[in-house]
Amino acid sequence: LTTEVLARRPDVHAAEAALAAANADLVVARAEMLPSVVLTGDIGWTALTSAVLISPQTLVFSLAAGLTQPLFKGGALIGNVRLTEARARELLANYRGAILAALQDTDDAVFGLAQTSLQEALQQQSVRNAERAYAISEAQLSAGTIDLLALLITQTTLFNARNQLVSARLARLQAAVGLFRALGGGWSLPT
Repeated sequence: LTTEVLARRPDVHAAEAALAAANADLVVARAEMLPSVVLTGDIGWTALTSAVLISPQTLVFSLAAGLTQPLFKGGALIGNVRLTEARARELLANYRGAILAALQDTDDAVFGLAQTSLQEALQQQSVRNAERAYAISEAQLSAGTIDLLALLITQTTLFNARNQLVSARLARLQAAVGLFRALGGGWSLPT
């Protein structure tokens, strides 16, 4: 199966989205362990009297850099990274499981469609044989070599074979729908 087909299945799509979110959470958890730099700026006046307050020489600019590093958090950051990694591994396993389930569903559906198609073909042959036997019985009835009861028995066999053919065709169509669902459905014919 191609990735396009797998992506159409809601269970695979949901597992993939959860795995992507877990990977993003892991990036955030690892980033929390890194030191961060904070830049602050300040503007102020150095004059104490209002007479010299408006003078441009009393204007003071300052720029300060602060380095903060996550220390002594009791291993909480490392624990958070490990928890996030474990969650990502769990979601990866779920994603793989969803893909395997999709592949198994598809394999089962293809096998079911093949089996029901074979059963329908065999039942069509049975109907052709019953139709031939009925035609021969009609000819024999016309020739007077068999009675009406023998013809009715042959006709009943023909009707039963036709009913079984309809059942076999229904089973094949249901298997085709099952394959459509296993593949994720939703495709359309080109226009």
